[in-house]
Amino acid sequence: MQINKRVISSDEDKNVLHNVIYQDDIWATPDGSETLLDLFLNTSNTYSKNNFLGTIIKNKLNWQTYEEIQEKVKIISVFFNKFTEKKDIIGIFSVNRYEWLVSEYGSYMSGCINSPLYSTYGPEAISLVLNETEMKICCCSYDKARSLYEIIKEFENQHLKVLVLFDDCDSDDFLLKNYESLDVKVYFWNEIMKSKDLEGLRSHDLTGNDLATICYTSGTTAKPKGVMLTHKNFISTVSSFMRGSKEVEMIQLTSNEVYLSYLPLAHVMERVCVNIVCAYGASIGFYRGNPKTIKDDYVVIKPTFIAAVPRVLNLFKEKIEDNYNQCLLLRDGYLNA
Repeated sequence: MQINKRVISSDEDKNVLHNVIYQDDIWATPDGSETLLDLFLNTSNTYSKNNFLGTIIKNKLNWQTYEEIQEKVKIISVFFNKFTEKKDIIGIFSVNRYEWLVSEYGSYMSGCINSPLYSTYGPEAISLVLNETEMKICCCSYDKARSLYEIIKEFENQHLKVLVLFDDCDSDDFLLKNYESLDVKVYFWNEIMKSKDLEGLRSHDLTGNDLATICYTSGTTAKPKGVMLTHKNFISTVSSFMRGSKEVEMIQLTSNEVYLSYLPLAHVMERVCVNIVCAYGASIGFYRGNPKTIKDDYVVIKPTFIAAVPRVLNLFKEKIEDNYNQCLLLRDGYLNA
């Protein structure tokens, strides 16, 4: 990309600077989407039969189509509507998985805002986010629910009332009894998904200026700080990517792409990446949550592109070098035989 291009102020936002080739038509994607919910619905209607979200089960990738995911988004939205009002904040606490994105889009369909929690947060950081957002609902995996319980018990959170558990557990599990003692009701994802009643869908009336998410900083150097991001923030980034990929030397994406999701969805970088994938009607395969085995996940998912960070590239480098050295050993053994 030419980095020496002139930037000028936009008439709409006087304090915003844009590259000269990104002056117009960046507040909506080519299909007219102005919010992340628009983007998801438009794409899922256009590419309804395309694979969207994939989960590795027993070393095989189990795909769900855009059509199937849209149905689940509607179901979880109806559930959210029972406990929330528009503009309420819904928490998500889990490693990357399909339920994470369904919860995100479901929050938009309910006219709500989501706020993810980093899996690396300590008790004080999580308590801070819970209290600042005053979230009534949190969707989380079983392991995170155990951590969350200890924090709520210690810091006496007064706002959280509903926990949506992504994973099943026995009805007599100690975790359920512990949450009951805190007056927090636990619901199971799989049980919620059995509902086919969509009568409770809410008219959302979202605009690009509405808040989409409150992304907290990682809290590595100070207390986490909530960054408020609108739908327009995300859409302008997605639409700029789609335009830039046509006009400059950038990756060219199609609906046939497969993306490996492993960077934390609590970070805005991964949120942008998955929504770019969605904009093209492409597919997302989730790693199994263990960074040490991401090489094996790569083999199963077979991504056509990834968002790379040095730590993961080093893992691939080590794997390539190991395979190369094995080939040298085989060659030397053959020649010396």
